[in-house]
Amino acid sequence: MWIKTKGKIAIKFFRNIFGRGKNSPRELELSNFILGPTVGTGSYATVCLAALRGDTFAQTDDGNSASSLLCGSSSSDLFSTNGVGMGDVKNGKDEHYAKLSHIVDHHDGRRYGYRNGLHGESIGDSEWQSARNSSASDIMNLSPSCNESYTSPLQGYTNLNQEDNTSQSNDFSPALFTCALKILHKRKIVNDRQTKHLLNEKRILESINHPFIVHYLGSFQDPINVYLILEYVPGGELFTYLRRSTLDLYTTQFYASEILSALDFLHSRSIVYRDLKPENILLDAQGHIRLVDFGFAKRIRNKTFTICGTHEYLAPEIFLRKGHDKSVDLWSLGVLIYEMLVGEAPFYDKDPQRTYRKALENKIYFPPYISESARSIVEALLRVDPTLRLGSRGMAEVWSHAFFRSTKFFGQSAPIKPVINGIWDTGNFLEYPEVWRRYHERVTKVEQERFFSEF
Repeated sequence: MWIKTKGKIAIKFFRNIFGRGKNSPRELELSNFILGPTVGTGSYATVCLAALRGDTFAQTDDGNSASSLLCGSSSSDLFSTNGVGMGDVKNGKDEHYAKLSHIVDHHDGRRYGYRNGLHGESIGDSEWQSARNSSASDIMNLSPSCNESYTSPLQGYTNLNQEDNTSQSNDFSPALFTCALKILHKRKIVNDRQTKHLLNEKRILESINHPFIVHYLGSFQDPINVYLILEYVPGGELFTYLRRSTLDLYTTQFYASEILSALDFLHSRSIVYRDLKPENILLDAQGHIRLVDFGFAKRIRNKTFTICGTHEYLAPEIFLRKGHDKSVDLWSLGVLIYEMLVGEAPFYDKDPQRTYRKALENKIYFPPYISESARSIVEALLRVDPTLRLGSRGMAEVWSHAFFRSTKFFGQSAPIKPVINGIWDTGNFLEYPEVWRRYHERVTKVEQERFFSEF
């Protein structure tokens, strides 16, 4: 499980044990993990909950132990948010995001355009079941000095006794570090011409750090698959909550603000996300969001012409092949705000072509209960002409809209509280089949050197 700390500290530690450092003792391989249930599948990716085995841990390059590296900063350094306000967020300053950042369990999964396209059955691994039954004292096996320097993320879990977290041992339990293991089949990636998207995902994730974006922790590979190690977020997809009920105005404003914060951060670094939808927004143990699945994300200078995304969230300039920029994310945000309030996308049709026609006609039906500020923000974000779209002159334009101006979300408790029965709980996700083990076809030596040498 991820303890609350600065993302860069945890990332440094994991890259060292993943064989990235000069003196790292070993390369990471699949046998270093206890594999848990599959929590997501896609066209060429499967996501499993996993835990690093205890014998994987070793000293880092500078001789520090795992506990001293992860717990070397004081809690005041890690969690102080004094002076962090909307103005600081809009400036996109790394130090403010680092102070807000905390790593707690996370999952990454993808629908590839099908709202119910994931299917499944969980893994019945006896070793995993044993790990699930670990007590809090088994899991949080930290030294007293380490315990004094951080706030435990076990707060908020319903069945763990934090008074047990006082072990004198400096060793880490085999079950301490859980993660989401994203497994990507090389042959399918090459066949589907997704190699650039995979490289973009890795390069972008390893270069960013934001409290509302999934943390990337490393990668490794074998002859058949590439494995991305990500934080595991146990609260499930926003999509699941929207299937149960629409959201009230405040809840919609709260989550739209966190999403906008993540998009603002990405856009300030010339990154367009291009796959905003409820399936790619997960809730952590406290109910705050993590934006996941960066397979379609891309660094751009001006315009790009790749057609990608999910049809009911596509901005017109994408499906019209006119070239697009970061404003496509704002169109998707408008669709998402409407969906959170109403329960379905404004232009949705099973036939993508009909969805596109409806988007161009731009006739949006608003139920009577929709507030004036919500109606206004949706209409402003869903303008067909991207040069007239709210935010086309900068994110400050979006933040200043009445819909966001009235919402205080930093430092506030999230309106949705996921039910999580322990650190191994996957109950907020559907169950999916373990399909990734069925693939055995390998890439050629030339393909390996050309497409996968970075992993």
